[in-house]
Amino acid sequence: MPPHRSGHAVAAYWWARAFAAADHPLTVVSDVPVEGIDSIRTVQVPTFSWLGPGHPLAALRPGDHALEQLRTVHAEVLHLHGYGPICRAARRVLAGVPAVVTLHQFPDGSGAPPVPLLRTAMDRMLRSALLRAAVVTVPSQAARRILRERYSCDGLVVPVGVAPEFAKRPKRPAQSDATLRIAYVGRRSRDKGFDTFVRLAEAHPEADWIALGDGPIDPGRRVITLSQRSPAEVLDELLRCHALLAPGLRETQGLAVLEALHAGTAVAIPRGSAQAELVREGVDGASYQPGDDAGAWRALLHAADITRADQVSPASGLEESRLVARMTAAFRSAVERS
Repeated sequence: MPPHRSGHAVAAYWWARAFAAADHPLTVVSDVPVEGIDSIRTVQVPTFSWLGPGHPLAALRPGDHALEQLRTVHAEVLHLHGYGPICRAARRVLAGVPAVVTLHQFPDGSGAPPVPLLRTAMDRMLRSALLRAAVVTVPSQAARRILRERYSCDGLVVPVGVAPEFAKRPKRPAQSDATLRIAYVGRRSRDKGFDTFVRLAEAHPEADWIALGDGPIDPGRRVITLSQRSPAEVLDELLRCHALLAPGLRETQGLAVLEALHAGTAVAIPRGSAQAELVREGVDGASYQPGDDAGAWRALLHAADITRADQVSPASGLEESRLVARMTAAFRSAVERS
């Protein structure tokens, strides 16, 4: 896995692993090492090391000289995860190769930099990428609506799977019903809805509140915080929890929700969010009206009951073979359109 856990990095790694398993010849270009996949060729581009591994701005140093290696690759299609400088440089080196652009983040979406000038620059890069793309894919219907309404562009909905650690549903440990244990997985920031988690923790000290992730928001005295964890460690924590709160309204899919469903942990999600597309009401979790903290608490209590009943499972259609088939179809469409 990538050395950092972010939805974008996990998605890129997941597609690389899935295509390698399906015996598709693959070259991966990344600003972080791609480890654990022996059957692929990798091209690692340099970054600003002082920003730290996996920092979202590290890839602003595109490393054209490293990308020159791509000229020796016989590429039928270019799969771009995003629209930043590395993607733009790769497209320039492989001019003429049809590109499939996969969007995991919009310029003002969850995880985007809060600096207006950077958001404006990202918006321009995205519009440029969309103009040159043969096919665009997004992981949810919510992201597709944004693409249509804001950019007058349509996309194919192709969700992303989870890390191998979650592929086989593990046995849940015996849980004590004495204390409700609520999890949050993701960056501790307002755009992810972490302030909702903090408010609920302060209002309901009778529960244990566990947050896995880094970020700028003070978690307060009621939240137990753990820094970024590996997928295996996230799985272990989800297995110990009665429910996951996924309060973000600007996600394009919601990696933590998928992970929780694979772990058998029910989820509380705001209505109208991308995460809500993954959760069957009353089966895998419960929803609440955004901004309604009392409703969110009721949804968490309902989700905990669902977890205790051991009835949670991911919806059909998210199996690796089916997702790979859908993305491969997008590749074929890109080649045909070119």
